[in-house]
Amino acid sequence: MEEKEELKQTLKEAAQTNTDLQEDKNLKNNQEEEQQEFLEDEDSYPPKKIGLSFKKPIITESELIDELGVNEIRDLSDIHGEGVWNRCVIDDCIKDAENLIASFFKLPSNPTPFLKDICTKLTIVELKRRNSYPKEELDSIKAEALEWLGKMAKGKIPTSLEDNSYPKNRCFIHKQHKLDLKRLYD
Repeated sequence: MEEKEELKQTLKEAAQTNTDLQEDKNLKNNQEEEQQEFLEDEDSYPPKKIGLSFKKPIITESELIDELGVNEIRDLSDIHGEGVWNRCVIDDCIKDAENLIASFFKLPSNPTPFLKDICTKLTIVELKRRNSYPKEELDSIKAEALEWLGKMAKGKIPTSLEDNSYPKNRCFIHKQHKLDLKRLYD
C-alpha cells in the first residue's frame, strides 16, 4: 500500500515538473516573439512627456544589430545576468551618446550616415563601459569619435543631409567656350 502511495506521489511530482517545464518553454517563446515584434516596429517609441513632441533618436537598435549582432547586444544589455534583452539599458546608452553629440552641436532631424555611425560607436562604447571592458580600448574609440565631432562642430563636415552650407570644392571648372589645345600639339 505504501508503495502505491509513493508511486502516486512520484507521478504527481513528475507531472508537476513537466507542467513547469512546459510553462517555462512557453514563456521563453513568448519573450522571443515580443522581442522580435518590438524590433520590427521601430516607430513604437512612446512620448516621454505628455504634450511634448517626441523626437526620434538618431539611431535605432537595427544599427546596433548591424554593427554587433543580436547575441552580443543581448549580452551587453543584460547587466543583471538574467539572460534577457534589456531595452531600457540600450535606450539609455543611445540617449547618452546623443547627449554627448548634442554637447557639440544641435542634433539634426536628418543626420548623415557618418553621424549615425559615430552615434553607433559611442553607444557601443557606453554599453561596453557598463560591462567593465578595458578602459584603454574604449578611450581610443571615444577619442576618435570626439575628434570627428569637433570637426563637425566647426563646420568642416556636414551633419545633416539637407545641409548645403559647407563649401564644395570642384576639381574641374567648366566654362562656356572650348579650350584650345592646338598649340600644345604643334
